[in-house]
Amino acid sequence: MGRVLKRARYEVHLAGGMDEALTLRSKLTPLDLVVTDVTMLGGAGPELVRVLREEQPSLRALYMTGGLAVEPGPYRDETLLKPFSTNDLLSRVESLVRTVN
Repeated sequence: MGRVLKRARYEVHLAGGMDEALTLRSKLTPLDLVVTDVTMLGGAGPELVRVLREEQPSLRALYMTGGLAVEPGPYRDETLLKPFSTNDLLSRVESLVRTVN
């Protein structure tokens, strides 16, 4: 997924889990979009986004899931069901990033 987004010329920062993502946040604020799995190593995607929104309230999120539903938040969060295609990923990311800029 990271390679696909990089090839599409997005600036991508990868984290191996909740702790690493939170460590990265201080170096990367502001963010245009967080793409996260609903379940992740050391935590949950919605929890990560909640913490990140403490510093950046309007942050957008794209949650990937194999079936767990995520309640849409007030910021047009979206859910991408697995398995998904490269085109599905790029289309969702473009849509969310476009609404930020």
